[in-house]
Amino acid sequence: MKRIVNKKIKNIKNDEVKKETIARLTKEFKLIEQKNFSGFIYVIYDLINYMKKEKILYNNRGSAGSSLVLYLLDIVLLNPLKYDFYFERFINEFRNELPDIDLDVQEDKIEQVLNYLVDKYSSNNIGKIITYSNFQFKSLTRRVLSSLGVENTKITQITSKMINKYNNKVLTYDLLTKIINNQNEYDLTDEEFIKYKDFYDYINNLFKYYPKLYSSLNLIGNIYQQSKHSSGIIICNRNINATFPVLKKDGILNIQFDKKDIENINIIKLDLLNSVILKIISKTMKKAELPYEWFYSKKLNDPLVYKEFSKGNTQCVFQFSSNTGKKVLKGSIL
Repeated sequence: MKRIVNKKIKNIKNDEVKKETIARLTKEFKLIEQKNFSGFIYVIYDLINYMKKEKILYNNRGSAGSSLVLYLLDIVLLNPLKYDFYFERFINEFRNELPDIDLDVQEDKIEQVLNYLVDKYSSNNIGKIITYSNFQFKSLTRRVLSSLGVENTKITQITSKMINKYNNKVLTYDLLTKIINNQNEYDLTDEEFIKYKDFYDYINNLFKYYPKLYSSLNLIGNIYQQSKHSSGIIICNRNINATFPVLKKDGILNIQFDKKDIENINIIKLDLLNSVILKIISKTMKKAELPYEWFYSKKLNDPLVYKEFSKGNTQCVFQFSSNTGKKVLKGSIL
């Protein structure tokens, strides 16, 4: 990996830029090796080379964009020195959590990419993680009322007024009761307190009509279903079958651990995200007879792009496709 990176910086003519680059690379390599992350980065480097060879569009997101090493390996597409990105957002010696590398892959090629990983590293060393869904007020109410034969439209109307969380924690009935009885202890503003008090009154009134809902409250916080994580994959240097509880589906092992479990046992996770927009761009490029390299050669200061952004023409653009994002771009929210 160092050999590949060093080869790329040999042609830097500006002494000051070269000095800054070498200093940054020295710091990054030290932390990457300290965290034992080199092997995983090389796996991603190999995957990127495969996608280039197959002309599969990819992009990255998140803190990995702060790494000069990853930029010189073509894993990320922006030079962090040019944009003053801090490497410590990606890997920090004072942070125990393992860093993530998130890759967007054009949606119609995601299975091909997964199959490449399975073929290269064996189906026994590749696994998808799962996600658990826990009962909260809304989901529990929906299940209970549905079992009682209540119409869907009425259930939706009832659950639309419910609150699921308090400070990013699952809101249980016991916690809700404590909040109502101890406003000062929970440091709530009057407005926040009124919101929880109204919900408390609302849910207690529901119990009169649906007593089974009250008797089901102890299920809040418990798991009621599991599903595949939309993007989380682990690549292990040992047999996954012998290491984790697994369920095989579509030729890939589904590990019965969620994201937090994987992080707690110090296993590195790769996120391969289905990108509809990359699929659309790929098809558009083919129709326009544009080469694969065109996508990665465009400058980031094209005035025509900013003109379209200022009009709010950002459907499917990450973080700008919502109505709020479009209003911000058009200047109606400052």
